[in-house]
Amino acid sequence: MANLPPVQLLVEAVQIMLFARAIGDANPAYVDIARAHEMVAPPTFTETLQHFLPDYEFRPHPGRPWIGSGAAATGTAPPPVGETTLHAEQHFEYHVPVHPGDSLAATTHPGRTWQKAGRSGTMHFFERITEFYNQDGELAVVSRLVGVTIEPSSKPGQTNA
Repeated sequence: MANLPPVQLLVEAVQIMLFARAIGDANPAYVDIARAHEMVAPPTFTETLQHFLPDYEFRPHPGRPWIGSGAAATGTAPPPVGETTLHAEQHFEYHVPVHPGDSLAATTHPGRTWQKAGRSGTMHFFERITEFYNQDGELAVVSRLVGVTIEPSSKPGQTNA
């Protein structure tokens, strides 16, 4: 187990139920609060927990520019003209189930980087890997985000296909 941050994210049955409702999954394993001791978290549930991490880049912080989404998310300057960053893929590895009452610690680190030529310019790919460990120190879930930033062609009308 890696050096874990001091922040522990407590998983609660109501969080699991609300997440399942939000994604439209009526599976009793996710929504039966009366049987919370048997409940498990839906597969992508751990993504919601990242919003409780103090340094999560997409979490708003008063007095600090926010990355966010939209044309002018809380005052953050838009990317340079012609540059685009996209969330390209999301992958999950499940090692042990996540249950109400679990306390998860998350660590995030960079993964691989690579590039490819695209029609509009060079595509720079990157991975961000988040590992969730439970209160017993067991690796519960690994989340791997793949993002891409597009560096536009140097000449108008040029393609790099």
